[in-house]
Amino acid sequence: MERLVKSALEESSLLLKVAVVVIAAGLLFAAVRQRLYPQPLPWLPYNQEAKGRLFGDLPSLMSWHKKYGEQRKWYQAQCLKLNSPMVQVFLHPFDGKPSILLCDHREIRDILMKRYKEFDRGNREQNAFGALLPQQFLSIQTPTPKFKFHKELMKDLMLPGFLNDVNAPEIYRKSIALLDLWKAKTIIANGRPFDVKWDIHKAAFDIIMAVSFGLKDEDSCTIKQLRATLAEDNPRASRQVDLNEPYKFSSLAMDPEGQAVLDLTESISVGFSSPIPYIHSWILLHMPPLRNAVQVKEQMTRRQIDGAVAKLPPTDEEAQRNAKTGLEYLIFRERASARKSGREPNYHSRYIYDELFGYLIGGHDTTSNSLAWGLMYLADIEGPQKKLRSKLKEAFPEAAREKRQLTLDEITKANVPYLEAVNEEILRFSVVIPVVSRKAVCDTTILGHAIPKGTEVEFVFNGPGFLKPQLPVNNELRSETSKLSKIRDWARDDVDQFLPERWLDTDHNGNEVFDALKGPMMTFGGGPRGCYGKRLAYMEMRIILALLVWNFEFLPMKSQRRPFGLLENITVEPSECLIKIKTLIQ
Repeated sequence: MERLVKSALEESSLLLKVAVVVIAAGLLFAAVRQRLYPQPLPWLPYNQEAKGRLFGDLPSLMSWHKKYGEQRKWYQAQCLKLNSPMVQVFLHPFDGKPSILLCDHREIRDILMKRYKEFDRGNREQNAFGALLPQQFLSIQTPTPKFKFHKELMKDLMLPGFLNDVNAPEIYRKSIALLDLWKAKTIIANGRPFDVKWDIHKAAFDIIMAVSFGLKDEDSCTIKQLRATLAEDNPRASRQVDLNEPYKFSSLAMDPEGQAVLDLTESISVGFSSPIPYIHSWILLHMPPLRNAVQVKEQMTRRQIDGAVAKLPPTDEEAQRNAKTGLEYLIFRERASARKSGREPNYHSRYIYDELFGYLIGGHDTTSNSLAWGLMYLADIEGPQKKLRSKLKEAFPEAAREKRQLTLDEITKANVPYLEAVNEEILRFSVVIPVVSRKAVCDTTILGHAIPKGTEVEFVFNGPGFLKPQLPVNNELRSETSKLSKIRDWARDDVDQFLPERWLDTDHNGNEVFDALKGPMMTFGGGPRGCYGKRLAYMEMRIILALLVWNFEFLPMKSQRRPFGLLENITVEPSECLIKIKTLIQ
């Protein structure tokens, strides 16, 4: 009997141990599953099929990319699919926490402009820029002395004095060079279209290099291209071939330093598309092609800094008064900050290198791609180009009568509301930056939904409310500051059309005026983390577009020749920019 009891006890003990192990394994599996599988927030719409997958919504995003060749429109498609201005998605493998997609323009503006203490820099920008530019302000949290220091270091470059005295003349000179290049190409193309995308990119690159470091004519990409085009044996196109058949010009290669800047700029796009963005970017930067580009960029920056320091006047007053480039202002600010802090200036600090390179990137990418999209809109959409040219002639009657070139002074001092409206509509319609992220730094709410601290929120600028009709929202769910917003919705029947007139109004004297607050447009973001180079971008757009429409007529192309293909890098750019040009001012 004792033996049977003992055997039973041993068996029960073994079963108990097995049960404990099974229960522990089950609890561990449940805990792991809880951690790894998507865990939706309550009452917020999401794709049901994503909940049971380790990879969440990532397969859906990859399928969209395979089908359409791009992925940033996938975000707005989720809001439309789920018929909600705010949805949750799961895009980070083995991480159950959702990201929030928000496409309501009032709440987006409210968060960026009023509630920025609740939401700081998002992982999206940090992951994209952090590997290459760890000390650039895009990679730094806002409520820190470090962020304030970086803003102070760069502040001169967007002040009216620097913009008007340094930037504007360089923009004008480089734009005139672009006009000369296109006039030469137009003669050779003889009525046929040609791709101007890289001409625009190179002109914008010339501008930012000139205002950053100073740029001699012999180093200008545009002038080099003009000389090469004139020197080549380019036969004039025959008028007997299809006039919609593009004429192919050879594109002059960039010099090693310029190519390094462009290669590194393009590499940042990995951070916006990869499921492991920071690691992916870091690996690419340490492989031979980009590692060499980093070395070239570092050597160029060191040489330019050494040259600027050698010319630095002894007093801060002289240095500020005599500064003619962005780098000279940075060097002056670093010395002034060092004196104030009782330290030695560190002209070769990582933060100066990173801020300077961030300025180079931001100073040419957004503007050049917006202009490329804009020229295609003006060429193909009947009405706005002709009206803009008419408004320019009204604003500059003397130049029109004399059939001469516009001067910089004329462009910068004139009030041409329709020019501002066309610029604003190009920025709204092209949406070169369709998604911007923030992270909740505290437990908060959006549209009545609880948002836990640490949640990533993606603001979507290319869908409902911006380019499609606004999705309905119960006004009682809005924040108190959002309820006070005076930004109106775009009309449902024309929100998806290119219509510069939407930005115009009439003042109490009956005069036509431009109103930037007529409706939503968030290309430059907003608040403390809004686009630093916004003023420079507007100045470039104004000067370049006025000169282009004054000098050229951009003719429409057949629909089959305008696929409007795109590439997703830092911004959304056209795959090509085929334009048929007629010269108006010789």
